[in-house]
Amino acid sequence: MAQSARGALELSTSSSRARGDFRPRRERPPRPAMMTGGVASKVKPAASKSTDPFPWDVSEWLGCCAKPEPLPMGGCVLRNVLNDIEQKWLYEHLGSLPDPNHEDLQGLRSTATREGHATHNVKNQPQSFVTWMHPYSRKTNARQKPGRFLEWAGQLMHALAPSSKTHRIDSMLAQLYAPGGSLNKHRDEALSWGLIVSLGSPADFRVWADPAGGGEPQCTIVRSGDVVVGEWGQMPHAVTVLNEPPPAWWASVQHFGVQRRCSILLRQALSDKQQRKMAETRCQKLHGCSVAALSKQTGKDEEYLRWLLCQLNLNY
Repeated sequence: MAQSARGALELSTSSSRARGDFRPRRERPPRPAMMTGGVASKVKPAASKSTDPFPWDVSEWLGCCAKPEPLPMGGCVLRNVLNDIEQKWLYEHLGSLPDPNHEDLQGLRSTATREGHATHNVKNQPQSFVTWMHPYSRKTNARQKPGRFLEWAGQLMHALAPSSKTHRIDSMLAQLYAPGGSLNKHRDEALSWGLIVSLGSPADFRVWADPAGGGEPQCTIVRSGDVVVGEWGQMPHAVTVLNEPPPAWWASVQHFGVQRRCSILLRQALSDKQQRKMAETRCQKLHGCSVAALSKQTGKDEEYLRWLLCQLNLNY
């Protein structure tokens, strides 16, 4: 999603070792409650059993996971949430949702070779793969709502970060990265708590405790199957994909040639009213006029201009 307005500002959202080993499905005994940082958290049980190779019942297995690693502002990293079978199933399930003729998929096909990627993604930024209600534009390329996955992510986020409980998850943005792909330091302006599922090659993930981005960052390597929870609207963060191989299952899925990592971001989208307000504020700041006036000047649709304005990285 490497677009810009007036050629000056970049988009902020187009942000075990790389495992090739096979990890059998874990036995996860049912638990009525889990402990997170010493505080018991009750999690809503799954409504019904499923044959999907995915740990839908958060209460059944979360208490068996390793202790979360803390991040600033109440965030955390939870390791090995998904094993290889679950990772592959999730990636393929989400990959079946978009319209194959959508411009996002066309963009990924155009950058599938090294030459195409160098030509069409010069800054090596993440590219959109699957979207359900983009957090800024509210646009969707999925033909079906990933409702159960959104609910799972919400339960997991609320259990790991109690401060997030006032925020629901209704938005999903899955992006693909090539080796070395990155997002520079930024905050997700006007957004808040969210959960990231990492699939594929490991990434160097950095966060800053200072909302202004000062001081030294906390650095961690996020690997395939890990989950990261954070207050992304307040906590500056940056990511760079390492030049390390993805898990073995990656070779058997459609990963569009050069792509090596999938980052699935789940959070609460801006409301239509919030989106319009942000776009108007930014349009006045950048262009000294309203979105309607800019539309007349440029011939661009107002909806498209709001989408573009809301995604600009104006943080740093």
